[in-house]
Amino acid sequence: MNDNQAFFLSHKLVCNQSKTEVLHLTSRFTQHPPLSNITFGQNIIPCVSKARNLGTIVDRHLIMTSHVNDICRHASLALRNIGRVRKYITQSSTERDYCNSLLYDLPSTEV
Repeated sequence: MNDNQAFFLSHKLVCNQSKTEVLHLTSRFTQHPPLSNITFGQNIIPCVSKARNLGTIVDRHLIMTSHVNDICRHASLALRNIGRVRKYITQSSTERDYCNSLLYDLPSTEV
């Protein structure tokens, strides 16, 4: 048993190894050697360059470019679909704003 497993067992935690990833957070201003994969029990947990947590995508430098691009892609598809059914829905239905507070105060280059 390794340290990770011992920690989980002692705190009565369960690790879903099929959903677990390692995101090594680093500064974008300095070079860091890549982190090797981490072993948990008999399984190897992969290291990733970006990860999704609670619907938000962040990369290893905590930059949200991937998240913003993903939202823009989904918004574009949603607007296209709204355009197809626009004549069947009300004005207020087309103006709804859903959960965009996450993007508040991002640099203008990200928005």
